[in-house]
Amino acid sequence: MGLRFLEDFLTLAQTGNFSRAAEERHVTQPALSRRIKSLENYLGVELIDRTSFPITLTAAGISFRDSGIDIVKSLRAARRAAREIGAEDRSIVRIATLHSLAIHYYPHYYQAFHGAVGPFKVHMLCENMHNCLQAFLEGSCHYLLVFSNPAVPLFLTSTNYPYLLIERDHLVPLCAPGPKGTPLHPLPGGPGSPRPYLSYGPNSYLGKVVDEVLHAQRHQAFLETRYVDDLAESIKSMAKGGHGIAWLPRKTALAEIETGALVPAGDDRWAAPLEVRIYHRTSFSEVFKKVANSYIQKRAPG
Repeated sequence: MGLRFLEDFLTLAQTGNFSRAAEERHVTQPALSRRIKSLENYLGVELIDRTSFPITLTAAGISFRDSGIDIVKSLRAARRAAREIGAEDRSIVRIATLHSLAIHYYPHYYQAFHGAVGPFKVHMLCENMHNCLQAFLEGSCHYLLVFSNPAVPLFLTSTNYPYLLIERDHLVPLCAPGPKGTPLHPLPGGPGSPRPYLSYGPNSYLGKVVDEVLHAQRHQAFLETRYVDDLAESIKSMAKGGHGIAWLPRKTALAEIETGALVPAGDDRWAAPLEVRIYHRTSFSEVFKKVANSYIQKRAPG
């Protein structure tokens, strides 16, 4: 229920007349009547006594009017404050991204960007893929920093939302090593010996990529889900503890791979390519696009 419905009601309560209230709200009288009725349906009570002239408020209407005045004042004050802050911080670049990208990837880009043009402000929104996409499409963020895999498209057209390819990586199956350094939980397992699986949540983008990998294999992987989490960092911790196989972007587990804390649970057949992309709008943050292009020119994707 929008703010305008509440403002309609308060105007009607003040004027006591549908025609005058509609005039003040710059709508037709039938439209105002429908809005008031919608508000009543939403609240589940009648706010207006329509049997009297001029109209009067019911007991519920009087109570709601008093609360409504405070609500509208608070919302208007919050809106003014937000606009003032927005006016002051137009230099901030707002980026929606996944937690793993913010932790393991973006710091490298940030340093390179600063080296190109000097410091600039960044506000990072770390969420799951659905919320990141929603924030970007709604315009509350200027940029979208995400993984991409051809088997799981993002449905963002390059015409409306151009992107910069920052680097390439792979989603790889990893697990803790056994006593001899071989994988503790090697793929593919068997019908009588399923491998413990550390899974992403059902709405996770990386989880969907893993599903595509498993479905594309000629030979079935025998997995038994032991743990579910949307965060790659949590899944990685469970894998290091020996609790199962985790599919991780290689860069997020580079330190563990180099020290031997995690080893491949399978060969390249069980891996999937990942691209790191920054989607953007051409009308936003020219400075950021400049440094992003500068970074890409220095580091050609391999």
